[in-house]
Parts: sequence; C-alpha cells; structure tokens
Amino acid sequence: MPITAGGRISGKLQGFTLGMLNVQSESLPSEGIPASNYAVLRVKRDVLSRSTVGAFLLNREKAGSDDFNRVYGVDGKLAIRKHFTMEAFLAKSTQSARVKDNWVASGDAQWNSDFLLVGMEYLSLQPNFRNDLGYIRRGNIRRFTPALALRPRPPIPGIRQMEISGRWDYVLNQKNRLVERIDEYAFQLTFQSGDVLRIVPLQHLFDRVEKPSAIKGIRIPAGDYAWNRYSAKFQGFRKRKLAGSVSFTHSYGYYKGNLYEWGISPVLQLNKKISIDADYKISDLTLPSGSSTSHTIDGGFSYTFNKQWLTNTILQYDSGNSFVRIHSRLNYIFRPDDDFFLIYSESRYVGGAQQGLQDRTVQAKVTYSFDF
Repeated sequence: MPITAGGRISGKLQGFTLGMLNVQSESLPSEGIPASNYAVLRVKRDVLSRSTVGAFLLNREKAGSDDFNRVYGVDGKLAIRKHFTMEAFLAKSTQSARVKDNWVASGDAQWNSDFLLVGMEYLSLQPNFRNDLGYIRRGNIRRFTPALALRPRPPIPGIRQMEISGRWDYVLNQKNRLVERIDEYAFQLTFQSGDVLRIVPLQHLFDRVEKPSAIKGIRIPAGDYAWNRYSAKFQGFRKRKLAGSVSFTHSYGYYKGNLYEWGISPVLQLNKKISIDADYKISDLTLPSGSSTSHTIDGGFSYTFNKQWLTNTILQYDSGNSFVRIHSRLNYIFRPDDDFFLIYSESRYVGGAQQGLQDRTVQAKVTYSFDF
C-alpha cells in the first residue's frame, strides 16, 4: 500500500510516556482500494516503583466515505516484589455499523525468577471485535495458556544454565468447544560460551478447520486435525566474528500429511564497518491433495562509513511464489538520537501469471528530539 506521508511523536513528559502516529495512504484504483488514514495514540503513566497504567486509541478511516474502525482501551501492569507481575488490558472496537459483542480482554500473571517460571495467560475475544490495524488469526475465542519452567544452574563444566519447560495453549470458542490446542515440552542448554541449544522433543497440536482453506495453494478440507512436531535449534554466540543458527522441524501428521523445515542463518562480522547476514529456509510439505517445496532466502549487507553515516540492504527471495524484494536504507545521524533516513524498496514477481514489477517506493524519514 503506497504511503503519501506520515509522522510520529514519542517521548516522556511530566511522568507520562506519550506516543502518537499518523499515516496517510494513497488509493489503488486498479485494486479498488481507497485512500485511508491510520492513527495511533498511546498514553502511559508510571506508578509505584515498577508498575504502569495506560490507555490507547487506534483509528482507521477511508477517504470519501463513513467507513471507519476504531479500537480504544485501557491497560495496566502491576509488579509485586521482585519476581511477580500481573498485566491486563480491556478494549472495544467500533465501526460504521453498530454491533454488539465487540470487546477483547486479556490478563496474565507470572512468577519469573532465575530458577522458576510459573504463569497463566487468558484472552477473551468476542465475535464482532475488529482491529483493522492488526491481524486476528481466529476470532470469537477464549484462550487459556498455563506455563511452567525450571532453570537450574548445574555444576557441569561448560554449562551455564538448563531449562526444562512446558506450555499448554487451549483455545475454545465462546460456546466452550475446543478449536485449537498446543502442548509443548522443551529442553534448553545455555553454554558458558554463550551458545544456546534448544530441543522440543514433543509438541502436540490440534486445529479445528471450520471452513475449507488452503496452505501454499493446497486445499485443506474442513474437519478436525491433530499432529505432533519435534524440533531442534542451535544458536551461536552473537558476538563472534562468525555466528548464526541452524534449525530443523518435523511436523508428522500435519493436516494428515508431513511438513519438514530446515533453516540456516549465518552472520559474518568482517570488521567494525562491514557485516553480512543470510537466512535460508527449506519447507517440504506433503498433503493428501498435493505437495509443495519452497526455498526462502534473505540476505543482508550493512556498511558503516563512520559514526554518522550507515547503510543497510536486504534482499529477499521466495521460490514458492517467485517473489523478490529489495530494501535499502541510508541513515544519517545528524545529532545523538536524531536521524535522517532515505529508504528505497522494490518488489516483483519473477515468474508465473503475475510476473513483473509489483511496487516500488522511495521514502524519506526524519526523527528529531525535543528536550523539556
């Protein structure tokens, strides 16, 4: 979506943390998308020693019509002693047509120390709640998520900390019928070198597909699906000259099929000025009604001319839909915490019926701080 202009103001003023964002987009007549305005307002106040209360407003309005969507709500965080915290928020959406059952509420409480994590999260999302500035994967739900983790520091040479954890995610509709479930059991080792090995020997997943859908163009009939997944990931210490990660995941029984995923993400810091990173993923999907193998490649290059001039370029390629995107950014720091950015982005399809340029944008962005 092309952007005409936008602005953001953020900072602290007399004990309040403020954030305001406004973006105006252009219309796309060829796709029937009108120009729209997007706005976000956030106010937060620190209370007690480590607690906060706040309020927020999100707004989306289409130009030349009365079509709008607004979300407004309140939130808070209460920190009790050193390790125990409670958080909650309550929000309501409004739009052009008057509707009921348009609330969302969430709360969580957790004890999180170096040795022990015990927590519970809760989310209630009513069927007519809508947020045009965000993505809601599944509406009309109630989610319960208990979690437990033990983190001993054993006297084993080379081992800094172990973690044994479990997380159980239950999603029900408002009629208390199970629609989604994830049970995860994990083991993690943090080495004295800074490397991290995480193994998930078992994830049990359940998904109730209420309407026929598709994954990578392969049809998924409506029905109940259950499968298991195991995975492993090794993350190298990030401050080495050569770092990165490797990962593997196998989902067996995945929508009555199989899904294999491999990933490698090397990071090379050549010197203080030049760094190169890459991310290569392979996804091999086999389902009763078809199969798909895709390769996704992301590459990044960063060069620091000096303390004021920096540049970064990212190249992305997805073989699944023959899509290529390049994103380049030039950053000039004209004083501490104040920047000028010049950004160029281009995306195109390199095969298939949509072959050709998809979009091209050039953006200029300035940040400037005021001291009160």
